[in-house]
Amino acid sequence: MLNHLPTTVSKDSIMVSFDVVNLYTTIPHEYGLKFIEFWLEKFPSEVPDRIEKKFIIEEIKFILQNNYFNFNGESNRQISGTAMGTKVVPTYANLVMAYLETQMNTRTNIPFNWARRICTIVSSIEMSNKRLQELNEILLERQYPKTSINNGMERTKAIDIQELRRPKTR
Repeated sequence: MLNHLPTTVSKDSIMVSFDVVNLYTTIPHEYGLKFIEFWLEKFPSEVPDRIEKKFIIEEIKFILQNNYFNFNGESNRQISGTAMGTKVVPTYANLVMAYLETQMNTRTNIPFNWARRICTIVSSIEMSNKRLQELNEILLERQYPKTSINNGMERTKAIDIQELRRPKTR
């Protein structure tokens, strides 16, 4: 990940790490499938010729709609989001987040650096706040739970900037 960071940054730059709380369980099936279709259309050469796009979408849909778990001795079907531990889910969630990032990039020309794997951003405080607002708008448009979004935004804004700049000691 460090290879993706810029070699020089301005004096007021900070490193910020975003963690999407409960990502797997909050991705609406409708949007997740739409975003997977986006990537399949954008990079058709990444899919072997013998596999049809429709097959991939139908299989992901099957996995999403057939998540069963036991709780208090009862079997349940998860009807929202994705199950933890399902092999396709990390790729699915990363593609959903990558799609949201493309939406943020097409709305404005705010400069930033983003390391995809751990979602680390290096930017000025002002730019970070603009990015947070953009992400907030995109998630609301896609009907993510408003309380989850607001809680995450507030926790992110509450991080002490000086604490981020201070070297960690063990």
